[in-house]
Amino acid sequence: MNDADARPVLVTGATGFLGRAVVRRLRRAGVPVRAAGGPTASLHAVDLALDLRSEAQITAAVRDTAAVIHLAAVGGPQSMHDTVLTTDVNALGTQRLARAARQAGVPRLLYASTHAVYADVPGRLEERATLGPRGVYAAAKLSGEWLAAAECAGSLTLCTAARLFNLYGADAPAENIVSRFSAMIATGETIRLSAPAGRAIDLLHVDDAATVMIALLVAPKLPPVVNVGTGTATSLDALARQIAMHIDRPALLEVIDVPGAYVHDRVAAVELLTAVLPAFAPRTLQYGLDHLRARHAA
Repeated sequence: MNDADARPVLVTGATGFLGRAVVRRLRRAGVPVRAAGGPTASLHAVDLALDLRSEAQITAAVRDTAAVIHLAAVGGPQSMHDTVLTTDVNALGTQRLARAARQAGVPRLLYASTHAVYADVPGRLEERATLGPRGVYAAAKLSGEWLAAAECAGSLTLCTAARLFNLYGADAPAENIVSRFSAMIATGETIRLSAPAGRAIDLLHVDDAATVMIALLVAPKLPPVVNVGTGTATSLDALARQIAMHIDRPALLEVIDVPGAYVHDRVAAVELLTAVLPAFAPRTLQYGLDHLRARHAA
């Protein structure tokens, strides 16, 4: 992809939380976009509806594109309730897309993976950290990484998996941790934290995630896998208290033992991301929570 390329960038999952942010940023920058929603998406909202189980639809979608940003996935509660669909879309659908991109000669495929592919291990999570996905969603995303890489190996299509950490933002889905904590604090519900309450996560604003995904399309060199996070640790109990302060409500917290829950921090090692995109400077959690406060005050 180069600045003179008039072909569109295909964005799958364009109606999703991150997809909307990516499409907005590309269009503001004057980049042609082919926005693809899910199989039932309204054509008033996207350019085409795309079923990742259909090779014919995928072939048509990637035709004459400058690059592909692959964000579409079965996630949230649906990924737990329909594991067969989750595997078909997240793993095999990604393979189908990578194969079609290779056959069409698309120069770059950027795949949105997840930190959930890593095992529950101590320390910051480097790209070479132990893998150990829990649940079908994470396993299918990791399979998607491997299958896409295998399809593109030895071809002119450069494939990179961006392992995204915890996204948040004003229009995040209800199951998002910041959205969930905010809703519970606003209504006076008790937040039950799995022990240890001081376990930390890496929170990345969705607009920063979109900025990174677009910047990776034009980065001169890309590794096969890169973490996309801030590298900043925010403990779950501190997050709840910060949200409470910002929306001016008390946070009711209870720490409980949850068998099988993570016990170690989930924070990105971002040295590789910094090397690829040295100018990237993620906004602080304070910024995001200030906007959250404005929304609750409205």
